[in-house]
Amino acid sequence: MNNTTEISDEIREFCNLCFNKNGFNRDDFDKLRNLADRIDRETVELPRAADDEVIHAGDTLYTTDGDITQAIRICIWMNAKRVECVSSNGGTIELCPFELTHESPDSFERIAEELENWSEDYHTNGEADYAMADGLAYRIRKLAAKRQD
Repeated sequence: MNNTTEISDEIREFCNLCFNKNGFNRDDFDKLRNLADRIDRETVELPRAADDEVIHAGDTLYTTDGDITQAIRICIWMNAKRVECVSSNGGTIELCPFELTHESPDSFERIAEELENWSEDYHTNGEADYAMADGLAYRIRKLAAKRQD
């Protein structure tokens, strides 16, 4: 269910509650219900990023290359959706929603950083977290397999 449908449903529930509770003018509540129906008909669902999260203007996003960017505007045409973002050189660039994610994509560099931090923590605290090591190994294998494809 998208956000506009949830908002419309809240309006309908409010109308039913107030009408049943207070006996207000039915015509006023019918107008609100019609407005809720119109919201459902006329609003457009926002695009979703590769992580299946809805993209809003102002969101911090990551490209498939791991570059950080910010959504400036959501562009929706009849057959396509694009997200206008700040490019790495300070200009703007339009990207397809599937080229973006709200979380930095995994990389060997990111795993190496986490491994270094884990190593420092081990030297400081003297406790090994074997689940962490298993998780890092899994992520390395997953990235390696992607490179072979």
